[in-house]
Amino acid sequence: MDSRRARIPYGRILLVGLLPVMGALAVLGWQRSLYANAMLAALLAFWAICLLAVSVRREVEPLPTDPEPGRRTADAERQQKRLLAYLDLSPAPLMLLEGYRLRAVNRAARRLLATQDVVADPDPALVRAIAGTAPGLSVSLRLDFGAGAEGYALATADIVTAGEVNRIAALVGIEAEMRAAEARALRNLLNILSHEIMNGLTPIASLSQSAAELIENGGEEDRAEAQAAIRTVARRAEGLREFGEAYRRLARLPDPAMRVVDMAALIADLARLFRHRWPDIALTVETGTVPRAVEGDADQLHAALWALLQNAAEACGDQVQPEVMLRAEGAERMMMLTIGDNGAGVAPAMRDSIFQPFFTTKAEGSGVGLALARMIALAHLGDVTLLTDDLPGTRFRFAFAAGD
Repeated sequence: MDSRRARIPYGRILLVGLLPVMGALAVLGWQRSLYANAMLAALLAFWAICLLAVSVRREVEPLPTDPEPGRRTADAERQQKRLLAYLDLSPAPLMLLEGYRLRAVNRAARRLLATQDVVADPDPALVRAIAGTAPGLSVSLRLDFGAGAEGYALATADIVTAGEVNRIAALVGIEAEMRAAEARALRNLLNILSHEIMNGLTPIASLSQSAAELIENGGEEDRAEAQAAIRTVARRAEGLREFGEAYRRLARLPDPAMRVVDMAALIADLARLFRHRWPDIALTVETGTVPRAVEGDADQLHAALWALLQNAAEACGDQVQPEVMLRAEGAERMMMLTIGDNGAGVAPAMRDSIFQPFFTTKAEGSGVGLALARMIALAHLGDVTLLTDDLPGTRFRFAFAAGD
């Protein structure tokens, strides 16, 4: 098609406009009479006709056109088909969340979700996980698509189409990796349990035997020594009971009861309890971009954050000026809380072990706090991570899905 552009002759318009005006002024200057008025009217009419003719007439010139529009369109279509084929052949199921409607994007998703496009009745846990996982983060969850619950890793990204933000998600099956990790965790747990139980039972058995012999064969002095031995046995038995109680708390952690949580009130309560418990440790609280309300289990979140604060207080307790920091910030449907201290920090050799249940470097520690905090974070579609940077002290980041 020949595309043309109109060009207005402004020079001609100016010339046509000036001629009748000059003529009218000349006539008026000649005399004021009926003939002069008639001549002026005629000139004005002629001027109007000329302007109308100029406005109707257009000079046109061709616009530059694409010499090969068909080839460019065909190349774009081939590129689009190639990208769609790559997506369709991806082994990872890809899904698109539009509001509360879930669509299967590629072949793997259509096969997994048993649909050709829109998922009629999506798993609420899957929809909640997609909506609650911020782009750039990954969470693990168990889903049942009809063949039994299996483990998946979920990653998300946001895309903008027609001014509307939608979320695309990818699922990767990690059932084999999760089973291997569970086997390693069980093996480590059994090693820890056997170590702790044997460490507790060995002196109990020895002291009990000694006390029995002293009571049976000894005199008054031996009786006093036997009583001291029995008191030691009682203390060791109490330590084993506390160890068993800590293990039971981890093993029986219930699923979170999701409700609306006032984060500002929760943080204020934690700060008040911390200052009462450790009045000699300076606590700094930063709550710049904290959402007023999030979704979560208030009791579990309180327990996890308190465990991290207690860990920080104990880590810096021997400093001349001990300091603990709690910073809270919300970002893209995620809540992130950083707890730090100015203690000695975590040795690089121990960084892979600190989240193991019952692992501790403290004489009176139970080794449960960090493991419990991570379990609670994972149940809230988040995680607890150790920030390994060059700053002094130790900082843990507790992140969890904040809901819509």
